[in-house]
Amino acid sequence: MNFSGDLEMDCILLYNFLDFELEGSKSGTARKEMFEKGHNKRQEKGSYSITIGHTFRGYISPNKNRNPSKIFSNMYETTALSRKPYILDELKEFANLHFPYFNWTEIQVNFNWASPPHYDKGNIGQSIILGLGDYTGGELNIAKYNDDCSWVESIDIHDKIYKFDGSKYQHWTQPYQGNRMSIVFYNINKKKIESI
Repeated sequence: MNFSGDLEMDCILLYNFLDFELEGSKSGTARKEMFEKGHNKRQEKGSYSITIGHTFRGYISPNKNRNPSKIFSNMYETTALSRKPYILDELKEFANLHFPYFNWTEIQVNFNWASPPHYDKGNIGQSIILGLGDYTGGELNIAKYNDDCSWVESIDIHDKIYKFDGSKYQHWTQPYQGNRMSIVFYNINKKKIESI
């Protein structure tokens, strides 16, 4: 893909590419459980939350194993990475153009997935998030605190890059209208994720 260097234009290009390539994707069991625990209902049809990266689960089903990771020992490629590795190439190109200073190993893609309040238990350090699509609302809410008080910060991530530590701060998605895709670039906490 030929990204332009203009963030807003490149967000439109990336959204159209991912919307086409990931159509029909299905969320893994852990993501479904996180949502149902937080909201006590199912996401809308066609929504998904998938990782393009790695997992500690070496199987997809009793008769189907995952490909071993090329960069982590005792880890495996997620289905999206194994089946469509070129998606990762496009995401790398986008990241290298718009935030070359940030090192990451994994990507989470959420489509029409309104996350309930949660911590990113499998992440370590800062993450970069951005929102794509034709939607209104859908701000990223982050619970903040200091010695004296606590508050909620509401961040507009629509076609914007925002860096925060999702393993340290509880966060969730505000209600929205339209089709919303969020992409999170992060680093896996290998020690922690093996114990989850």
